[in-house]
Amino acid sequence: MAGGTAVYASPTLAVRSYDAVAASDSHRSYHQIVLGIDGGMEVAVDQLATVVDASMGMVIPAGARHDYLGLGLNRQLIVDVPVDALTLPRHLFDEASLIRIDPRFQQWVLAVARGADSADPFVHWQATAHVCDALLLRGTPGFDPRAARFTLPRIDAFLRTHLAEPLSISDLAAHCGCGVRTFHDRFVVEFGITPYRYLMRLRVEQAARLMHEPRRSLADIAANMGFTDQSAFTHAFVARFGVTPGRWRAGARDVASA
Repeated sequence: MAGGTAVYASPTLAVRSYDAVAASDSHRSYHQIVLGIDGGMEVAVDQLATVVDASMGMVIPAGARHDYLGLGLNRQLIVDVPVDALTLPRHLFDEASLIRIDPRFQQWVLAVARGADSADPFVHWQATAHVCDALLLRGTPGFDPRAARFTLPRIDAFLRTHLAEPLSISDLAAHCGCGVRTFHDRFVVEFGITPYRYLMRLRVEQAARLMHEPRRSLADIAANMGFTDQSAFTHAFVARFGVTPGRWRAGARDVASA
């Protein structure tokens, strides 16, 4: 990091235990996902309060004051997600929310927790991406092209499942029952960037998810994410993460300078 300004902030994972002492905190630059492993911890954000344990987790938005108290011996998986670390619809972190954890999801949480000791930021990013994917799958309605109501969460879900296809903004606008300009303006208000930039980010981030599959070449990943050639893929990847796809895959996550 020395000698320059970081262009990308990676998510981090940690397994933590909390004392039976009431405390408060607020993190302005990152969201937090708390998933119980053993024991429990009381957590309260505004009017929402719960005991985080093996059956219940919580999403804490950036800037939200939260009060917490450990209950006996406990371990929690803490996922810190910098505001711009992943391209996600805003509704996921609009407000504090509960995460119901069934036995199958709990086994997955335990598997993710085992990677929290890694010093490799790639491991932390990959695991955090899968955590957020799981939350989206649990709480996002599917895309219905017949629905007249303009719902950007559905647009987000549609884009994520059609990344390899040549997507037309005009077609998406038509599906939402509005003009291209209206669709574009409302999209920017909701997501903070244009539909094209949002789509490019989703493609690059999905490519990063696929890099743990050693049998897939970078050229194959690029083609399956809708990039016309390796050069275009590399340019988009460096613009997003500050390193080339090859260096990301190798785990060399040097932070680029602005």
